[in-house]
Amino acid sequence: DRHNHRLYKLPYTVVGVNYAINYFFIQVYNTMKGILDMPSVILNPTGDTYVSKLQPNTNFSASPTLNVGVQSLNQDILRSFLKFNTSVLPYGSSVNSAVLKLFVYGKDVSANTDILINIVLNSFDSNTITWNNAPAFLSSSITYAVQNSDVSHFIKIDITQVVSEWINNIYPNQGIAITGDETKVSLVQFSSSRDANSQVRPQLIIDYDKENQYNNQYNNQSNN
Repeated sequence: DRHNHRLYKLPYTVVGVNYAINYFFIQVYNTMKGILDMPSVILNPTGDTYVSKLQPNTNFSASPTLNVGVQSLNQDILRSFLKFNTSVLPYGSSVNSAVLKLFVYGKDVSANTDILINIVLNSFDSNTITWNNAPAFLSSSITYAVQNSDVSHFIKIDITQVVSEWINNIYPNQGIAITGDETKVSLVQFSSSRDANSQVRPQLIIDYDKENQYNNQYNNQSNN
C-alpha cells in the first residue's frame, strides 16, 4: 500500500514541478519582452556648432567646442546649435526619456551658470550657419545650472519634452539651440563633435516604447 501510495502521489509532484518551471519561464519571458519593447538609441549630432554676435558672418563648424553665453574677454554673445536624426525611431514610438549629454570643457565664472534649451524652428547647415543667417528658435523652458564642479565632466539634461514634441509632430525636428544668460558674463564651453577625443562628444540618448507602434498596426488592420 505504501508503494502504491507513493506511485499515486508521484504524478501530482511532477505536475507541480512542471507548473513551477513553466511559471518561471513565463516570468522571464515577460521581463525580457518588456526590456525589448522599451529599447534605447544613442544619437550623435548630424551637425553642431556655435555662432558669434561680434563675428556675425563667420562659421565656426571646425571648432572643437560649443560656446554658450557672454564671453568675459570681449562681451561677445555666443549661441550653440545642434541637430540629431530622430527618424531612426520606429513609426508610432512613444518617448519615455531623452537625455542630452554634454561634456563641460570650461566656464568663465565660478558661480552657477544657467543655460537654456531652445527649439529651432527652421533648418540650418552647421557648415554654413552664422549669427546673421541663424534660424529662429523658441524657448522650451528647459534650463540647467552648470556648476564649477561640472567642468571636465558630463552633464545630463532632460529634453524629453522637446523630443516628444518632435516625434508627435508638434514641432518639426530642426534641432536645438543652447543659449545662456545674455545680460552678463556667462560663458560655458562644451566639447563638440569635432573634439579629438571621441569619448567627450555630445550625445542624445532616447529610451522609447514601441507599444504605440503595435497599437497603430493593430488599429490599421482592424479598420481594413
